[in-house]
Amino acid sequence: MYFPPTDTVCIQSESDITNSFTEEQQTKKIHHYILCKKRDCLGVSQEERARIKTTKKKQMFNHSLIFNKDLAYSPKVQMWWLVYIEGEGQYCLICKKFDSKNPQNKKEFFSAEPSTRLKKDCLEEHIATKRHKDAITAILMNRFSVFQKELDHNAEVQVDVYERVFYCLYWLAKEDIANVKVKSLLKLVAKLGCDMSGFNHTSVGSFRNMLLLLGEMIQNEVISAVTGPFGVMVDDMTDIANLEQMIGFIQYYNRGSEKVEVKFLCLENVLASSDAADSLTITSILLEVIEKHSLNFDWFKSFVSDGASVMVGERSGVATRLKADERIQSLISVHCVCHKLVLACTDTLNDLATIKKMQNTLNTLWQLLDNSNKKTAIFLKVQLEVSEITLSNKNSQKKIAKKLKKACQTRWLSFNAAVQSAWESFSAIIQFLIRMKDEDPTCQGLLVQMNNVRFLACLYVLKHVLPVLDNLSKSFQHSTVNFSHLKPEIVRAKTALDEVATKEVPIKQFCQDIKEGKMVLLQFSPSEHQLASMRNLLLKYVSALKENIDLRFQNTLPLLGALSIFDPTLIPASSSELPSYGVDSIQVLAKHYFPDQQDRLLAEWNILKYHMKEMAIPADVKEGKTTMPAEWCMSQLMKQRSSFLSLLPLLMHIVEIALTMPISNAWPERGVSRVKLIKSRLRSRLTNEMLEALVNISMNGPEANSSECDTLVKKTTEKWLSGKRYNLAKGKSASRESKGKEPAPPELTSVSTQTDPQVEDRQSQEEQQALQEEEQALIKLGLANFQDDPSCDDSDRDSAMGESDFSDSDF
Repeated sequence: MYFPPTDTVCIQSESDITNSFTEEQQTKKIHHYILCKKRDCLGVSQEERARIKTTKKKQMFNHSLIFNKDLAYSPKVQMWWLVYIEGEGQYCLICKKFDSKNPQNKKEFFSAEPSTRLKKDCLEEHIATKRHKDAITAILMNRFSVFQKELDHNAEVQVDVYERVFYCLYWLAKEDIANVKVKSLLKLVAKLGCDMSGFNHTSVGSFRNMLLLLGEMIQNEVISAVTGPFGVMVDDMTDIANLEQMIGFIQYYNRGSEKVEVKFLCLENVLASSDAADSLTITSILLEVIEKHSLNFDWFKSFVSDGASVMVGERSGVATRLKADERIQSLISVHCVCHKLVLACTDTLNDLATIKKMQNTLNTLWQLLDNSNKKTAIFLKVQLEVSEITLSNKNSQKKIAKKLKKACQTRWLSFNAAVQSAWESFSAIIQFLIRMKDEDPTCQGLLVQMNNVRFLACLYVLKHVLPVLDNLSKSFQHSTVNFSHLKPEIVRAKTALDEVATKEVPIKQFCQDIKEGKMVLLQFSPSEHQLASMRNLLLKYVSALKENIDLRFQNTLPLLGALSIFDPTLIPASSSELPSYGVDSIQVLAKHYFPDQQDRLLAEWNILKYHMKEMAIPADVKEGKTTMPAEWCMSQLMKQRSSFLSLLPLLMHIVEIALTMPISNAWPERGVSRVKLIKSRLRSRLTNEMLEALVNISMNGPEANSSECDTLVKKTTEKWLSGKRYNLAKGKSASRESKGKEPAPPELTSVSTQTDPQVEDRQSQEEQQALQEEEQALIKLGLANFQDDPSCDDSDRDSAMGESDFSDSDF
């Protein structure tokens, strides 16, 4: 018995064979290698044998030829081509596919017409013919064209596919979602019908480089927009990995958008190349950042910090070292006005023991509830009982039952929030302490301190005074250029404090609430002596606040307050007052910026103030809804810079500096919050390069659904597909560590042709190097035998590992 060959590769299927013939032919018995092998057919049917005997030639079909590999199989196209149909004859599937004809007699045997010459030599002659060979070539060309079509399709959609990938990465970074979620997001995008064919950069290293490139593109746009004077805001922080970080922001005038902008600048590991986070280290890092971004040192005009001694120290602070640098001219160091206000309030607390004791008591109460779920639940129930409200809806209960707030000196506006929450729930607090006094001695002590007229009177004083300070702090944080409102806002706050003290608003509301208002359940009856003490506390507190505010801001107001002359709303309407307006402020500015040209600066001011008087100020600017009047005025001058520069060169120089001079360190504080949101406990191993890129995207990047984002993604995709570029995975911190050594040539990586094995090889090399360094460290520490200790079980070690050990550190 003949056994068919099994070592051939065939790309045909049963449907490919049968569909090559008409429906009538498909009703007949068809013999082919695949069909006969499946049904164990080794010959034609009895009916076919009987039919052949009645023919003139009486040639019987040799069925074994169908399984002849050297004859019926074409290795070039990997097809079994010989087909025999009973009642007709033999066909060639290769020739039938293209309806090939004999070039001489135009016969279509083996294609449209069957061949009835059923001999082996006939098949040998057929495979040697030109038309059979041409049909094989046509099949190969057709297959190549299919592959080429696929390649062309991938090339056509490559830009769109990579733009979708960059959009997904950008959206994850903008929403502060872990980078490792990108693969599942891409699968979802493909599931929703988006074409993702041709995207092969699915390794961790590729996604890392793509995110770094996004951050780099956003950073480059920010730096390219800095075309004039700028100010830098700096703050230090400790992240979740216990690393000392310096975060910086830059404020500048964008001549393209004609607006003052504040953007994230840098995030640097202070202790990466130094043993101490001192002023020398911070100064050198800041200067390196400015030099790295190719910013002009002559444009560095203002420096804002939180006022720590390492920042503003008179002898060796960062500001002092920056002013001593020869490349930086006429730098202004500004102590954040928000921090100054906090310091003024802290000084007042230290001066008044009653207020300080109040703060400590509120913190103790908050800590008591925060450390006990049971006490918190009881307190919330007491709130509902005191309010005499029984609600089945949990959302409504949450609105009625509120938790207390913590009073913290280092957190702005927290003391007022703590006082307001304690005042709203004071009756419930007393009832809660009465209920828990026998179970907890702390509750007993708090009850003694709080359940009296003196404590409640102090609470009412703080309730009416602290909102004034909060409004002042918010006004300092409101705008990028608000120096013109600095002095008026302080005067307004001091006036509001005087009004609270003179009208005795806290005392009046206290007496009203005790008799028939919110505090009637306490059954307090204040005496005249207690009311007099409350009045005395109010006056002392207001007086101490005003004194400490004046003390903290006395060195800031002369220079920054002098810049208020650029506020067109302050120009006097009377023509008699206009000549003398602003002279004193100009003398203050001239003394600081141009001590040798005071007369010239005064002459320029006498020209400019008449131009300012004729300015048509929009109504929304007058009300401060869109921008501050001073900022608007200076922006208008900057728009006409070419015409004013020749006429008012000194004043235009001051305008450029004042327009970019921040007075608040609120932006670095916001940046610290964003860093802690991104580098959380589950992502504690993020490198500084990746963290800086993510913060750049999160804070500097446009909205994900905006036209600016479309432009950014397109530019990033073009750069990614453009060819070779520097490997972004190389850490910038390594440049500081290798400072002083001979620089090695940069390694070039073709990211458009990068393959996953290359990334994996690089990662494996890094892992081997890390293991070698770890072994050397263990030997130096005398702990080389620690890993071989049988008492150290791997399971115990694994169970002690936190979730952060499995975070997306490779990103």
